Amino acid sequence: MTNEDDRARLRSYLVAQTEKYDLVDLWPRVVGQRLAFLQALDGVTEEQARWRPPTGEGEDAWSILEVTQHLAGWTDNVLGIVRGMSGGPPGEKLPVGHLDADDGKTLAQARRELTEASMRLAEAMSTDEATVDLGQTVEHALFGPLNVRGWLLFQRIHDTDHVSQVERLKQTDGFPASPAR
Repeated sequence: MTNEDDRARLRSYLVAQTEKYDLVDLWPRVVGQRLAFLQALDGVTEEQARWRPPTGEGEDAWSILEVTQHLAGWTDNVLGIVRGMSGGPPGEKLPVGHLDADDGKTLAQARRELTEASMRLAEAMSTDEATVDLGQTVEHALFGPLNVRGWLLFQRIHDTDHVSQVERLKQTDGFPASPAR
């Protein structure tokens, strides 16, 4: 399967799910996957969080700390898009793979920022859908035009990818061992 096939399959999934489910139905799917990411951070030490794989480019070269910071920033990005489609001021749309990492942050700080962004995301999903124009879309760089539901559901796919990334990092040769208890 090619990347184009994968994108078409994921776009089809996003569109079908957003036609089938309202925000209340989507909420557990989106928030559940975010919780899975936060749980993947359990037990990760600061040394492990900062460790980068010896090979890879772009997102494949990120540390767990960078992935966590990316998700926090991306969540706020999606919130800006959703608020803009819901009558609020539009937020800035970041490019795919955007990372604005702060090397001075600890994993605990990044995790807290991600949790706070996650709470804002969950709150945004409580929007009265009667006030949302589901015909209004914003272009996603990989999946084309998505409505409010599509952007929020995309967050689930995005989180799933990054949960897998963290788990792969933990299994990579050279990943620092956990301290003995």
